[in-house]
Amino acid sequence: MFILFLGMLPPAAVADNTGVGAAGRAFRGIVEENNPQLGYITLYNDDGTGTDPEKRIELIELRTFNYAPDPFVKVTKNYRQAEPGDISAGDLAFIRLDDEGRVVEISAVSNFTPRYGKVISKKPSSITVRYDDGSVQLLAVNSEVIFIAEGRVVDYSALKEGDRVRLLLEITPGATVIREVTIESGRHHISNIYRGSIERINTVSRSITIRNLEVFSRGMWVRTGVSAYSTIKLADEYFIYENNRKLDIETAARYYNYRDAYIAVEKDYGGKERAVVLSYINKSDSEIIINDSIESANTSYGLITLAGSFKALNFGEGSIIVKDGRLVTGLSLSEKDTAYIAALRDYYSGDYFAAIVQVSSRTSSQPEIYRGRIRSINEFRDFTVESFSRLDGTSWEYANTPKTFKITYDTRILDDKGLVNPRNFVGYGKNSYVGRVVYIVASETDALLVSTAPFGPGGTHVKGMVYEMTGLVTDESGQPIDGPTGLGIARVKYFDPEDFTWKDNPEMELNLLENTIFLKGDKIIEARDIKKGDEIRVYMGRNGNRGDAYIVMVEE
Repeated sequence: MFILFLGMLPPAAVADNTGVGAAGRAFRGIVEENNPQLGYITLYNDDGTGTDPEKRIELIELRTFNYAPDPFVKVTKNYRQAEPGDISAGDLAFIRLDDEGRVVEISAVSNFTPRYGKVISKKPSSITVRYDDGSVQLLAVNSEVIFIAEGRVVDYSALKEGDRVRLLLEITPGATVIREVTIESGRHHISNIYRGSIERINTVSRSITIRNLEVFSRGMWVRTGVSAYSTIKLADEYFIYENNRKLDIETAARYYNYRDAYIAVEKDYGGKERAVVLSYINKSDSEIIINDSIESANTSYGLITLAGSFKALNFGEGSIIVKDGRLVTGLSLSEKDTAYIAALRDYYSGDYFAAIVQVSSRTSSQPEIYRGRIRSINEFRDFTVESFSRLDGTSWEYANTPKTFKITYDTRILDDKGLVNPRNFVGYGKNSYVGRVVYIVASETDALLVSTAPFGPGGTHVKGMVYEMTGLVTDESGQPIDGPTGLGIARVKYFDPEDFTWKDNPEMELNLLENTIFLKGDKIIEARDIKKGDEIRVYMGRNGNRGDAYIVMVEE
């Protein structure tokens, strides 16, 4: 940075010996620096000229202007009255001088450059972005950056590694500054990772036919239950790899049929799954599944070290790395990330290659669940229960005091016939809800869901793995569109309240009601969001090895 001897210049004047002080002259350029405390602004040409470091003295003489504070100088920004401090580096500015060469007006407009890419690494004060042209840039993030998702301003925490973004940048010779980050919608989240034999790739319809499809769920391969052959179309942007080597679709279609592969898919706007990454498996390699946390990830060498097993795994372009549901690169892997890993052991060298790395938070955070008898209802506003019990692990903690819950636009109400219109949630008439016992899923005092599911002495806590789904209706590609109405769970344990232990139990059958509550982490989900292989905890009315499920919590 060059040094300005501002004390040698008269106030509100252009630098000496410039020849730019002629009466009424105006100048246009891009702001390189603006310092309202010291009262100067430096421009360079908007066509990019005049920025040669060897000509710094010339720049000082020609493009540094001193100004006095308001009210002596009129300042506008984006066609509105503004303060001198509102003008930022990168703005396109117009400076007008009076007959004596004093700055009398500064007018500026934002001069942003839009760029598109994917966040491949996120730190507390910076992000690394891979642009669509393949270039990578590290950008500083501060409190002035605006983040937008689904048309709303959000916090920095809403931005995740793997998100596609639109950046508005102010680009100057000295720096690139982020002004705005727009996060694309969640349709680019990875919905499933599959394994199967690629029978055919159709280059015309851009689709792949797969035999014996299995889905990767919590570190296990689970049969999908669809027919022996499944067809998945390729996404608009897709990648095909073999031994970390990128293939074009024609080569893959001609030479790589009848080979096993891993396939990562996302859902399009219509809810159909589309293949984003197809990574072939070498027939001679053997697969092992690892559930561990990451001790270190060396992106320079493409090496992951695990904390528990102390295994060193290679990774590369052909690795399918998913973090928080987003497809990312090895740059996004961090210490203490917990991951399910499908690793391939090379037949000749014995080295391990991380073919799939599925990272998730695995937190057990959930909204509060209450149970109580409704005493009164203020339509569309709130309702109060006479007393309440709060679910704490496997026990209902009773409080002999009323509690009021707010009814919001997002509150859902379920009874034995399904979803209830909020206008029918009233405290009068033959369909009054006053006096009825309900479950309430709440965030602080906001009621997220109200359900009339049964309760009683037969309430039991069980947990197990979903191995069967009855009454499930799917489309031609095997995606659920309705149901299921029942679940079969294996590896069951039930909680015995007499000695406070979990005990083994044979397989169980769960009947899902119209007012069964389904939760995953802190989110309310539908029955069709449950998948084979999911580990679930259930509060149910048990009758032997079957019963009605009142609350189903899918573990992450």
